[in-house]
Amino acid sequence: MQPIHCTLGGLDTLIVESGEASLDRPLIIAIHGRGASAEDLIPILPEIFPNSVVGIFPNGPLCMQLGAWGLGHAWYELGSDQPQTLRESRQQLTTLLNEVREKFQVPLDRTFLSGFSQGAVMTLEVGLRYPERLAGLIALSGYLPEPDVIIQEAVRDPKRQILVAHGTSDDVVPVEAGRLVNRELVELGYKVAYREFPVGHSIDFDEMAFIRDWIQSRLDAAE
Repeated sequence: MQPIHCTLGGLDTLIVESGEASLDRPLIIAIHGRGASAEDLIPILPEIFPNSVVGIFPNGPLCMQLGAWGLGHAWYELGSDQPQTLRESRQQLTTLLNEVREKFQVPLDRTFLSGFSQGAVMTLEVGLRYPERLAGLIALSGYLPEPDVIIQEAVRDPKRQILVAHGTSDDVVPVEAGRLVNRELVELGYKVAYREFPVGHSIDFDEMAFIRDWIQSRLDAAE
């Protein structure tokens, strides 16, 4: 799977395709966390889509200097600039989603939006506001930075499906944040598959199996 570089939604993006091209092939947009890059989540793609898939991996618009590790990317600033940068990235990712729909013509019921850490935040920021229902949202080790705002602006659709997972030993985004996400989403009326795993701020094989099975159930429901 050789990544192809392009620009979508004004964002530097990698596209990875596997299997035969068809409208039945699922598509996932995978959004990395703070300090990572578009390449970060590519290795888990075959673990959760063992057959064919289109994977879309955008780079966050903000660059971070990571010392000896080089440059990383982020989706929003922490602190006073958070609301503005969060909103700007949300708009870019929404545009990316629309451009992906036009470019690949994959039905929405086979299109997933996912992310880890800051990427999970952006998944919920975009997916809960998006006017149409996707196959599912996948939020891993994330949180709600502006819960009062998203509660007011989210599309109330009880058929929207969301997977939320979190590590019980997460020392970056404590597991309590994941539990709060679950409670808020359930109260908003969404169908949430929530599970905790005995890991830190990471994704292990058991979590990938949980995601893979959930995705397959959503694809089966679309047929």
